[in-house]
Amino acid sequence: MRHVVPWLLWLPCLTACTHPQPAPTPPQAVETQVVAPQASSDILDLAGAIHARVETSLGFQVPGRIMARSINLGSHVEKGQVLAELDSRDLDLAVEAAQAEMHAAQSDLDLAKTDLKRAEDLTDKGFVSTAERDHRQVALDAAQAHYEQAKSELDLRNNQHNYATLRAPAPGVITQVNADSGQVVAAGEPVFRLAEDGARDIEVVLPEDKLPLIHATHATVSLWATPGQILQANLREVSASADPITRTYTLRYALLAGKTPLVLGQSAVLHLYLNHPLKQLLIPTTALFERSGQTMVWIYQLPSKTLQARPVHVLGAQDNDVAVAGLHAGEIIITAGVHVLVDGESVIPLPAAYR
Repeated sequence: MRHVVPWLLWLPCLTACTHPQPAPTPPQAVETQVVAPQASSDILDLAGAIHARVETSLGFQVPGRIMARSINLGSHVEKGQVLAELDSRDLDLAVEAAQAEMHAAQSDLDLAKTDLKRAEDLTDKGFVSTAERDHRQVALDAAQAHYEQAKSELDLRNNQHNYATLRAPAPGVITQVNADSGQVVAAGEPVFRLAEDGARDIEVVLPEDKLPLIHATHATVSLWATPGQILQANLREVSASADPITRTYTLRYALLAGKTPLVLGQSAVLHLYLNHPLKQLLIPTTALFERSGQTMVWIYQLPSKTLQARPVHVLGAQDNDVAVAGLHAGEIIITAGVHVLVDGESVIPLPAAYR
């Protein structure tokens, strides 16, 4: 006879085997700051870098596999210097085929000329009709056209063969290398970037709300490497549209060469002298972090109380703060511990008494 254990006796066992649910992790407390414009001096300083006036992307005019690369990043090259070469075996065959085609066209043309001359002589003697002579003339015209076509094809193949060697169009410095030996490249694909010798510019970014200031100021440039050197700068170029994320415009100012040569990529500061004091968005340097080569800040979103990363442009420095573009007055940013936060994380602002 089987004994039936009442189901109530199993309750203690079931209760003991059930794991308690972990308590939810409380939101992390963070230091925050409301972004607000702050008064600054009547000089707007913009951080930038020195660039060549003319920067050109260089690539082959024909596709192929790179057999040799003659220069490296940072190399100075002269006009006409060989930079890289493609495997030219297919191009050699194409040239040989075009040469053979032109020789055949030349033979056809010579034969057509001889036939026409013979037909003209026989027509004068009455042995060949005028129609036959005209037929020979048409054949000569066709042979002449075929020859011209073959000659043009040979010229084209020779040009393509020459395009297998990439040469520098002007003296300058190689600032970018995008391919190496053994790589297959398409026609027109950028392989090098050349910063030509000569005039130099400083490139900076300016928030869209301050763009009108460029028409009412004059500018100078100081170099971080040589603080005592001041260069005059003239506005040369303004980007046609603002960056869709940071809402900034890229400006280029032409520089007048000083006593010290200007080095490509050298850090510099553009000083815009304003007619009236300016207000800028200043935030602590502790609010900045880097991701994928971009300078970012954390935005505290309401009412979700979560974080969102946003790229910004650093315009200049003032003590322990930096002037930035890409933020709006009234937004809330995180100012401490930014490197341990993640997108979408729930946080709570730290009370002012604990900051």
